Amino acid sequence: MCIRDRIFSIEVIGEPDQGKTHFSATFPKALFLDTEHKAYIVLQKMPEKGHVWKRVKTWQDIEAGVEWALQQPDIKTIVIDSGGDIRDLALDEWRRRTGKQSPVAYIDGQAVPVLWAQVYEIIDNVVRKIQLSGKYLVVTCRTKDEYVAHVPTGRRVRDGYKKFPWNLSMAIWIQNGITDPKTGKVHFKFYKFGKVIKNNFFGVDVKQGVTYQKPYLFDISYEGICEEMLKPWGPVKLSKVNEQIIKEAEEWLKSKGLI
Repeated sequence: MCIRDRIFSIEVIGEPDQGKTHFSATFPKALFLDTEHKAYIVLQKMPEKGHVWKRVKTWQDIEAGVEWALQQPDIKTIVIDSGGDIRDLALDEWRRRTGKQSPVAYIDGQAVPVLWAQVYEIIDNVVRKIQLSGKYLVVTCRTKDEYVAHVPTGRRVRDGYKKFPWNLSMAIWIQNGITDPKTGKVHFKFYKFGKVIKNNFFGVDVKQGVTYQKPYLFDISYEGICEEMLKPWGPVKLSKVNEQIIKEAEEWLKSKGLI
């Protein structure tokens, strides 16, 4: 099977204006289900792609958009922008369907979130339908401050549906530069890279001490995914991963005339 025949689902994480929507727009002709109501600004700059934009206000809008896209042979990709909103939309839909106000039940005076599984199933049903359809699924994800025991840690974490890292096949985090975990030094901090959070196609062989997964995506685009993440990077010894990725990043930037 050709690498480009591999259909995958991916979450792209990043701060505002880091290029999450632009990344999504590099995919083959897409339906954009836009909960933030601003993706069209990016799409207007890429009219040649032929993307379709739909403003989303309710979960029913998402379901209707997905059903429409699945019947359109020329639509190759479904984009949910932003995935951080879909839990709230699914919760509103659950309330509409059940007539209940909260998915939290009280047992012996204790709050137990037993009905949240029903809310999550609303989301998962749509995700599974897209994944089985032979179309790409791209979900954008915002970030937020991390708190532990109501105290900020100073770190930023993803702000989206918690099951996506498990049931999507890839995840990348757009960030400036590549951080050396040993020294904390940030290399090429004026350039954007995609840190690979998950890649179901390749991973780490712990017994042999090698990795086949590329830790960073240099070309943050559909083309970059096909070239860099759908084929094995290694094998590279785990002890050499950091040196290898910095070396390759420098070579890539030089090949593009960026440094």
